Amino acid sequence: MKNKRSLITIFLVVFIDLLGFGLILPLLPYIAERFEASPLQIGLLTAVYSFFQLIASPILGRLSDRYGRKKLLIISQLGSAFGYLLLGLAGNLPLLFLSRIIDGITGGNISIAQAYIADVTTKKNRAQGMGLMGAAFGLGFIFGPAIGGALSKISYSTPAYFATAVSLLTVLTTIFFLKETINTKVAVKSPRTKFSLAEFKRVLSLYPIPMLIIVFFLTNTSFSTMQGTFALWTQKTFNFAPVNNGWLFT
Repeated sequence: MKNKRSLITIFLVVFIDLLGFGLILPLLPYIAERFEASPLQIGLLTAVYSFFQLIASPILGRLSDRYGRKKLLIISQLGSAFGYLLLGLAGNLPLLFLSRIIDGITGGNISIAQAYIADVTTKKNRAQGMGLMGAAFGLGFIFGPAIGGALSKISYSTPAYFATAVSLLTVLTTIFFLKETINTKVAVKSPRTKFSLAEFKRVLSLYPIPMLIIVFFLTNTSFSTMQGTFALWTQKTFNFAPVNNGWLFT
């Protein structure tokens, strides 16, 4: 496969990114409970991350077209590290929300990783490259909760600090091993893509794209409905600690 080293590097970047996210997954409700957060607030704490990721993804993708994939990956990874650090240091609920907002904004770098794979693959092997990123997603979600649950025995802040260190590791990985794929002098001149309702309707009319979008939406809705409050249920029903939920998510 073309640029195999670059693909392995982006695989590690995505894996470590998702490892950091997975570290926090089984712990967030317990951390929020320390500040007397209600179940609704805990659910919003989960939702706010994804909401700001939704807003940031196309913006980060556009900026990476203009200024380069590597630069934007580094900036976003530094932002994630700061978000995790703030999570570990948070002494109240507003700071906890701010940490998830920051991490949500910088978590939009998945769009940059996808664009990078598109840059270094051909049409023939692009699906294989995207599949490699999917594998990185899965591995991050497998190992992250297990490590986060184990570290929670030390303190609830320890997984957040570990995630900070992991995010900084991705920065070093990107700096030393990832090559830039964008000629920024050319990219600056590229036309801005404008949102078009007519184009949106046209895409939705192309079968089976609407069905795939609906299935993907419902699948993610059901998963996010569960993950945001699952720890509250296991805590109340089975008296589970973070470490138990960590293994369960794993």
